[in-house]
Amino acid sequence: MQTNKKEDFIMLKVIQLFIGQSWELILNIIQWISINISVGWLAFGLAVITFLRSCLVSLILTK
Repeated sequence: MQTNKKEDFIMLKVIQLFIGQSWELILNIIQWISINISVGWLAFGLAVITFLRSCLVSLILTK
């Protein structure tokens, strides 16, 4: 099987660009949260998410 080096290089660059943009989006979301949401609300939201996750896990395991 013959590989096309140019296509592989272009695909690698596309993947690197996508990962870079994804990280930039994640960092922008984190920055927005840190500016607009207080630590108390953030902790409350994390506690709610953790509680709901544990409820879902227990529901799945009991079936």
